[in-house]
Amino acid sequence: MVPRALQAEVVMLVPKLVEMGEHTAAAGALLGRLAEAAREGADMEAALRMPVLAALGRLRIDPAVAEKVLRAALEVGFSLGGDNLRSETCDILG
Repeated sequence: MVPRALQAEVVMLVPKLVEMGEHTAAAGALLGRLAEAAREGADMEAALRMPVLAALGRLRIDPAVAEKVLRAALEVGFSLGGDNLRSETCDILG
């Protein structure tokens, strides 16, 4: 298991490390990790939310999975509100 402090960085590397043919599977795994983080607590889920969504946005995925990604992104947007979402997005994108 990856140390908690490094999990966001590892998540951001997924699109570079996974072969194109495995992008859909990687997207499912990232969504699963985000759900698992939510069960671990609000702090863990918050720490992984934007890195997971940013990584998902760089994957070429099956349209069926893309619908789940869109739903997750909308949920994040509604939970953060406009200003916080922009702030977190800027932090992720550098």
